[in-house]
Amino acid sequence: MKEKLNSTQEISLASPSNRELFLGFLILSLSAFGGALPVAYRMLVSRRKWLTSEEFVDLLALCHFLPGPNVVNMAVVVGSRFHKIRGAVSAVSGLMALPMLIVIGLAHLYTTFNHTSLLQGILRGINPAAAGLMLAMVLQLSIPVLKTTWPFSKKGAVSPTVFMIAAFVSVGIFHVSLPWVLLILTPLSVVCAWWTYKNETS
Repeated sequence: MKEKLNSTQEISLASPSNRELFLGFLILSLSAFGGALPVAYRMLVSRRKWLTSEEFVDLLALCHFLPGPNVVNMAVVVGSRFHKIRGAVSAVSGLMALPMLIVIGLAHLYTTFNHTSLLQGILRGINPAAAGLMLAMVLQLSIPVLKTTWPFSKKGAVSPTVFMIAAFVSVGIFHVSLPWVLLILTPLSVVCAWWTYKNETS
């Protein structure tokens, strides 16, 4: 068990410089069509080895509870982890610099040509691709989550899958307000995580 933990920790030993943080998030922002999170996972975990998949899931969960866009929060957290304030500034600057200029230009073009049939067709074609990227992200994030079991019984019957399904059914099917779902499920999941920690350390 300890050998597995050590091997997992060694994966995330890469420590980027401020320049690497800037360039890494710059490349991320320029390749993040249809959503930045799938590309962020590939860049941070698979390619540059700055985070493990478990660390990425933990940070993403934290970023969901912070105000602002998730990917910007992720840049702040990752940058500050390696170089504190300077690292956060480098990561966010790389993430926002060129895309901000590109979006301003595209917004001007959209207001000029938004009634043309060609632009409407392009937007309709982009929608399925964006949905596919989000589905791929869900599948990637599910793998490290599903590996965890919380021992409310001796056989570890209570799993994170229970909370995943509960959140999906509540928001996606019954259209329950997201703050209410978080208000109910978050304390329950925290209790489960605390129970796991207590059993592992006892």
